[in-house]
Amino acid sequence: MVTIRTFKMEELDEIIKIYIENFKDKTDNIEYTTNKFKKDVKRFTKLNIPGDILVAIEKDEIVGFASFILKGHWYFGPIAVNEKWRNRKIGEKLMEESLNYIKKAGGGLIRLTVQKRNETAIKLYEKFRFKISSYIMELEI
Repeated sequence: MVTIRTFKMEELDEIIKIYIENFKDKTDNIEYTTNKFKKDVKRFTKLNIPGDILVAIEKDEIVGFASFILKGHWYFGPIAVNEKWRNRKIGEKLMEESLNYIKKAGGGLIRLTVQKRNETAIKLYEKFRFKISSYIMELEI
């Protein structure tokens, strides 16, 4: 049975492992994004910025996480589930608990970014009524 709870700072390295596993093929510079994510978590915690990281626990193991912060509006993400624990509705449970947290904190607009090719994540977000509101266009020259 999966349990969802707030993470502890000493679990950050476990969360980073799941982050790398999930995003190494979806970003051009996983080392940069990993270091940025780690620094952001420490900075937001130190500054007491509203938000949290929730972890999914199964058999005393962190099997997934979801993060969200309030910076003018709520920013959701990243969310990730360990590959061997996928297809067990863990992402849905993390999303549901994250949205409950945000509602209890007063709600408001929630934004997230997702890679266009990440169809699994897009389906999850659409299931929770997220809608596409803009596109980011890129040009490398």
